[in-house]
Amino acid sequence: MENLSTCGCKGCRTCLLCETETKNETTKLNHKVFFYSPCLKKALDLIKNHDQEIMAVNFPGVTVVENFISEDVENVLALCIDSSPWKQSQSGRRKQDYGPKVNFKKQKINDRCFSGLPSYIQEVVNKLKSIEELSDFQTVEQCNLEYDSTRGSSIDPHFDDDWLWGERLVTLNLLSDTWLTMSLSSKETVPVQMTQLCDLGGLERYIQTELQADECSNDNKSPCLTYHDLIVKIPLLRRSLVILSGEARYKWKHSIQRKDIHGRRLCCTFRELSTQFLGENDLHETGSKLLKIASSFQGEVVL
Repeated sequence: MENLSTCGCKGCRTCLLCETETKNETTKLNHKVFFYSPCLKKALDLIKNHDQEIMAVNFPGVTVVENFISEDVENVLALCIDSSPWKQSQSGRRKQDYGPKVNFKKQKINDRCFSGLPSYIQEVVNKLKSIEELSDFQTVEQCNLEYDSTRGSSIDPHFDDDWLWGERLVTLNLLSDTWLTMSLSSKETVPVQMTQLCDLGGLERYIQTELQADECSNDNKSPCLTYHDLIVKIPLLRRSLVILSGEARYKWKHSIQRKDIHGRRLCCTFRELSTQFLGENDLHETGSKLLKIASSFQGEVVL
């Protein structure tokens, strides 16, 4: 059994196990917080101005599928995941990898330890193709992550690699609800629409508590927001699936904030190959080999 009293944090990343009074979680910036409505495909400010209007931002590239799996399947997946060894990761997380070892900086791939996706995930992977946006999705890699509030687990804003991994990032959320936080990485402006939406697309049911004062400071005056002014929170209920593509994949960084982890959360992220590993070029052979290994569904965790 792995020793849970140690962590895998390096550099500036921390968790509750390694923090001291002088080494705390990243200082919270004064962001304007918008909430994504899966129904409306928009990110909404929930604070109305004197004209009873709210701010809305078009937010393409996100698909949320609620209740993608049943509670029984969720329980079986959790048991199967926990039957394999965990590896300490950054910021209070633990992880399991089913894929090649990759040096992204040097663009080197080592598949010697990759034996395929695990057998327990085959039905889930097959079911992905039932979603219109994933009808041609070929899962080549699976990464399981564990978040736990007792460790202060989180993941910093980041982009996933786009040399090896393709456009669509697919994540299955297990055991608890959370929020996926999206933030811009450059000084871009975001067009904002003023709207008198009466129907928030069911977004109200995701909000369990009143917004905190520091998340309700929107003044509804600015026609555009700069990069440091805006974050978008995407609701992830347990057993739901989220797909990021397009702008949500390449323009916005994604993260999980510590405050949004309550209890234990597991997630399975599935990746596809980038187009350069699927075309008729020098990388095609590598791509074909990785897909063949993945499809064996006889894989063990890569340690």
